Amino acid sequence: LPTTVFEAADAGDLDMLASMLDERPERIGLRDESGWTPLHHAAYRDHLAALRLLLARGADANAVAEGECVPLHMAAAESSPEVVLALIDAGAQVNRYASDVTRTWRIEGAGDTDPGFFRELHQVVLGVLEREPVQGFTRFHD
Repeated sequence: LPTTVFEAADAGDLDMLASMLDERPERIGLRDESGWTPLHHAAYRDHLAALRLLLARGADANAVAEGECVPLHMAAAESSPEVVLALIDAGAQVNRYASDVTRTWRIEGAGDTDPGFFRELHQVVLGVLEREPVQGFTRFHD
């Protein structure tokens, strides 16, 4: 069983996550050693239900961790388009630059990730850009 709110978010354990937040609501904003919140963990692990629970409980969709990394960067690099859209719908800024994530994703993730995912994600991003023009850097720019 998960023993921390981070482990519960990583595992997508909704019952444990809800119980931990019921017991101590301030856990929603806790940070691990890299500055990740529980929302970063749920976004990274592609746990849509856990992500929605955390957002409903007041998680900050724009919480910044090391390397200027926000949950949307984690989702865009590792998760389904549904997780990406859930964060955007919750107010995640799409024009955030993350120095660490962009480098790591391009080098380590480019060759071993399903190309179909990137086609889907590209469609998601195009849909977002139609709704909200983006200025500045995103993880899709150099």
